[in-house]
Amino acid sequence: MVVGPSGRVSKELGSEAVDKGAGRRKGHSAAALGAFLLISILMFGIPVLPHLTHSYLGNGADPADPDAFFWFLNWWPYAIGHGLNPFVTHAVYAPCGLDVATATSVPAASLAALPVTLTLGPVAAFNLLMLLAPALAGWCAFLLCRYVTNAFWPSIAGGYLFGFSTYEIAHLTAHLNLSLVFLVPLVILLLLRHVRGELGPNAFVWLLALILTAQFMLSTEVFATMTVFGAIALLVAAVLGPHEGRHSFREIGIRIALAYGLAAVALSPYLYYFFQGSVYPTRGVFDADLANVVIPTTITAVGGQTFASVSRKFVGNFAETAAYVGLPLLGIFAMFVWSRGRSKAGKFLSIMVAVVLVASLGSPLRIRGHSSIPLPWALVRRFPMIRFALPDRLTVYLFLLLGLITAIWLAATANRRVAWLKWALVVANSVALFPNLAGGYWHGSTTVPSFFADGTYRNYLTPGETVLVIPAGRAGADAQLWQIEAGMSFRLAGGYLVRDTFSDPLCPLDRALVTGNARRYPVGPDALGQLRALLAARGVQTVMLYGPLGESWRPVLAGLGLTPVEVGGVTLYQIGQESGA
Repeated sequence: MVVGPSGRVSKELGSEAVDKGAGRRKGHSAAALGAFLLISILMFGIPVLPHLTHSYLGNGADPADPDAFFWFLNWWPYAIGHGLNPFVTHAVYAPCGLDVATATSVPAASLAALPVTLTLGPVAAFNLLMLLAPALAGWCAFLLCRYVTNAFWPSIAGGYLFGFSTYEIAHLTAHLNLSLVFLVPLVILLLLRHVRGELGPNAFVWLLALILTAQFMLSTEVFATMTVFGAIALLVAAVLGPHEGRHSFREIGIRIALAYGLAAVALSPYLYYFFQGSVYPTRGVFDADLANVVIPTTITAVGGQTFASVSRKFVGNFAETAAYVGLPLLGIFAMFVWSRGRSKAGKFLSIMVAVVLVASLGSPLRIRGHSSIPLPWALVRRFPMIRFALPDRLTVYLFLLLGLITAIWLAATANRRVAWLKWALVVANSVALFPNLAGGYWHGSTTVPSFFADGTYRNYLTPGETVLVIPAGRAGADAQLWQIEAGMSFRLAGGYLVRDTFSDPLCPLDRALVTGNARRYPVGPDALGQLRALLAARGVQTVMLYGPLGESWRPVLAGLGLTPVEVGGVTLYQIGQESGA
């Protein structure tokens, strides 16, 4: 075939149009990311950005949890830089130490934030990661929605719904690992591009393996639940699809298995220590309450305080009661089912919403705190690994599905009057889910006594010695930041990373030490003998009291026959051989 001048011109014009279209899409992607980042900063960042190194984002559900993430963000670069095994540490819980691979240690986030940690410290790194979390989640959901709808503004709405969902804002109060969920929509986007032939088998397998590896290193829980619901989604899609297409699903399943195999090879050192150690399940029940779907908790601005008497009956703290969808979004879902529910895509999305919602309710069914009938999650709790997942956290998939549904529903509108009505409902949904920024759930500040801040510790603590700080567990989690401030130069007999300090038969003083409250939890007549045994077993060389709770231990420690040293905002009992401790 001979192509004349006009053919060449039309081909060149076509290439130019494609280039302009690609440039426009890149511009839209950048605009979406910038918008979501600006929203995140305006919502949560303004109080912390001027004090990036000592104020932090996340102070609500459990104020001690951010301290754990400060420590983990520091640990990975510290261990690697000092030639230590990063999967095991004896810097905390001394002398037994901790298998870091079994904890929520976010190594991928730690290594990504390495430059910030080394220059400004782990608190600043934590803040930047927490501010990025909703922005990245919204942006990646936007990319997925735009790929499906090819519409900018509907995709912005879908991305916003995922990035600033009740799930996301709830976990921004405490949980870095559960906030960084931006890879979940990318997995779906990758799969869709492969199914449509835009991504070859080799590229698909390698890219999926990369994402799976990164997700495992951000949150093993999200990795596990993403795997389970990904398998369910493939099964539902295969059942709804034509019979002759089943072979394609088998091929896709094989390629996904290959990607998991490659990820397992890349993660092999991590997996070795992960399965060697003990997984500590979260204490308590965190199943979504069915009433929470329409009734907000106090972290939501509209209605949160009004319905506080009801939401207080939900099991778990407000970071673990993140199922609030609201009436506007339920209306959007109902209209989507009515208009698109008979299509294969509509059936698939509707079924998956139902599956995820039922799973998030756990078992038994709870309505306003009252238990009733058993649900399928009772069977899931028998399986290894996935049984440690908390059902309420599955709402991350619920909001991703609802965000995609919202984008599809908006993009399918041709009538301008109908479009305005739809957008009014979307705005109402955004208002309904808006966080209660005045509630003080998202901002805290660190406490570092001058003993560490001005370097006084160098005159009292010898490098490598073991220190027992009282309070020793959740109430004394600041001590982990003090250890970082001191360049990791001493070990902590306690800690709060995966559990409280002395949750074992070794120490009958467990509750009193962990809370630091010797008055509320009487230590008994043999307290001194128990304390001596503990100090000897842990190799403690210095006991440090901090704050009113710590000071309540003075009567017990007086029996050691040591002279307390008050310096730099702490009280020290330096143990020598003459004490017999």
